[in-house]
Amino acid sequence: MNKNPLLLFIRYSLFIITSFFTTAYAQDINYAHRVINALTSPSMHGRGYVNEGCNIAADYLKHQFDSLHLQSFSNNYFQDFSFPVNTFPSAVTLNVNSKNLTPGKDYIVEAASGGGHGSTDAVVVSNHYKHSEEDVTRFLTYAHKKGQVVIFDYDTLTADDANLFMSLKQQELPKEEQPVALVLIENKKLTMDVSHEQFNYPIFTLLRSALPNHISQVSFDVTAKLDKDFKTHN
Repeated sequence: MNKNPLLLFIRYSLFIITSFFTTAYAQDINYAHRVINALTSPSMHGRGYVNEGCNIAADYLKHQFDSLHLQSFSNNYFQDFSFPVNTFPSAVTLNVNSKNLTPGKDYIVEAASGGGHGSTDAVVVSNHYKHSEEDVTRFLTYAHKKGQVVIFDYDTLTADDANLFMSLKQQELPKEEQPVALVLIENKKLTMDVSHEQFNYPIFTLLRSALPNHISQVSFDVTAKLDKDFKTHN
């Protein structure tokens, strides 16, 4: 029996089209993987503000746009701007009860954190007891006078507690309430942020899973640099 020429043509055409799109899709996926691998490589320094990581990433993307012959709005793809940003240019350490903790895994330095170093006793403020604003102020003032680290360990957060934690991260404490360092215990996950200002004391957020049963001694070392006119582009 003779095969229908039209049917053969349709089958052949579908085969060619499918092969073309499959090849194109595979090429797109491979290219996307190369770009992602490049942007997440150590040479990009996390695409952050330290070591010009964000500008290195921007230059890389510019070259990719060039290779794809994309049209720019001006003579290049960049829009230049500047802003103040707080950065941490050196390695950070946090040690609780002689246990070295891992940055990014066990804890993070909060965006507005200042620099400092030391090894001292800790004052733990927990929500096992109800604390008024006056109680919290009294704890902070006491720790300031004694040169101690203050740890806020709230295993559950009410709406008021959450507001307190947010204010501790975003609003600098009065001078007479500033501890040597401030540690906030987080129950679920660590979230990095960016700040345009710098406090006078270090602030850490520590995961509860990395917290020992009893905290007695805290050692820390963090260098903070506020760049008041960080130049970058997108």
